[in-house]
Amino acid sequence: MGGHSSVAGEVLEDVALAKRVKSAGYHIWFGSGRGVVRVRMYRSFRSLWQGWRKNLYVLMGGSEAATAEFLRAVGPLVLTVLAGVLAWEFVESGTLALALSLVGVAAMAVADSVEMRREQFPPRLIFYGIPGRLLFAGVLWASFRSHRKGKLEWKGRQYPTGARGASNR
Repeated sequence: MGGHSSVAGEVLEDVALAKRVKSAGYHIWFGSGRGVVRVRMYRSFRSLWQGWRKNLYVLMGGSEAATAEFLRAVGPLVLTVLAGVLAWEFVESGTLALALSLVGVAAMAVADSVEMRREQFPPRLIFYGIPGRLLFAGVLWASFRSHRKGKLEWKGRQYPTGARGASNR
């Protein structure tokens, strides 16, 4: 299948390598690896940001899917803030504005807790839900912008986007 060198120019080289394995007729099994291996993908926030900026737009499936994910992340935040502002402005009720804001935050917390439970994360991480939404939306936006520029840089290498052989889906 050519190993890593056969996919080194791809934005998502791990996905490209998996596709080569599958097209060669082999099967792939995914497991958590918990208790077997320990991995640290990024050693700093900067490297995390750069790595996800390179990958996230493509990983989400491109334009339409990335837009949907962006809206899924920030939509509830925007609606919560908007409900509070409108209640404050038009009804002139600070109590109603606060109540609507708390209902919005509670709804996001419930949605986040369901997703976290499904992904087997500990419940104590619920407090990262809103900051996590903002971080995800920010890095997805940065990834979109990087891909729109047509070039990505990662660990000193340039990756063309949208060019033949580049990952662009």
